[in-house]
Amino acid sequence: MTQLATIPIPRPAQDRPASAPAPLAAVPRRDHALALFRVSGSEGIDRRVAGRALRVAGPPAPTEGSNWFAIAFDAAFLAAAESAHAMRFEPLPAITDPEAHTLAAMIHTLVAGEAVPDPLLLESLRHVLLWRLLLLAGERRQQGEARGGLAPWQARRTADFLAANIERRVPLGELAAIARLSPFHFSRAFARTMGMPPYRYQQQLRIARAAELLAASDMRIIEVALAVGYETPQALARVFVQQHGMTPSEWRRRHARG
Repeated sequence: MTQLATIPIPRPAQDRPASAPAPLAAVPRRDHALALFRVSGSEGIDRRVAGRALRVAGPPAPTEGSNWFAIAFDAAFLAAAESAHAMRFEPLPAITDPEAHTLAAMIHTLVAGEAVPDPLLLESLRHVLLWRLLLLAGERRQQGEARGGLAPWQARRTADFLAANIERRVPLGELAAIARLSPFHFSRAFARTMGMPPYRYQQQLRIARAAELLAASDMRIIEVALAVGYETPQALARVFVQQHGMTPSEWRRRHARG
């Protein structure tokens, strides 16, 4: 089960030490977040209608029309959550997640009631809701990238990493972490972009490097095999024949330079 990180709740303005305001030009833009859920009369949050989550530049308004219930997260709270969970809040055009709707309904019940809500309970629910929205945004981004293949930066970083680690078998999880995807989504996206699975792509890199060493160096074949990640000359020869139709020795005789 995913564990919740602790998000430090910013102190109210009156509790903060006074300080001179920074010049406007030195104040960076700090995005706020807003989650909107449709209200269905006295029944609270309408689970039949999807909500949505936005990133807004200024302090979010408390409501957006009488039929929508807005849950706002100020910039400091949002930044703390993103840092604690190592995730980024991204816009969600539709929130169909039942857990998010349940949390929103609980917050709505507290706020809409006649009694003053317990501030600690309210903040805890907002904390969990924001964590849930972060997860949903991350899942949506991963699925979108997997359907369309790797983003250019993901393809470049993983290909460079495989080339730099040609002498060892790189685990799928290690590559997926570099691309910031789950192993399942990374494997599909890599194959869509590169036209082959990661292990086969690295295999091609190894054989290409072996061919270069055979043609341009006096290294023994066993040394070439070890340099590109094969434990024996026989293991190298087996894959080399599959790709080039000849053994490493034959390749060297035909392509030796000088």
